[in-house]
Amino acid sequence: MAVEHYNFSSTGTGEYLGVGAGYNLPSNVSIGLSYDNYHAHPISNGTGTGVNVALYSVSAEYRF
Repeated sequence: MAVEHYNFSSTGTGEYLGVGAGYNLPSNVSIGLSYDNYHAHPISNGTGTGVNVALYSVSAEYRF
């Protein structure tokens, strides 16, 4: 019986890129739009490949 064992470890958390913009409206209100991309290194999956996660977000803020 053959037993295979895969072990992979990485130091660090990976790369991160983000860009965003916001705009102040009258009456203490602002809105924003941003894009973030994360590249996570594998911890222990045996394939040696990482994971990319893209995130789009919209924000609104009211200041009083």
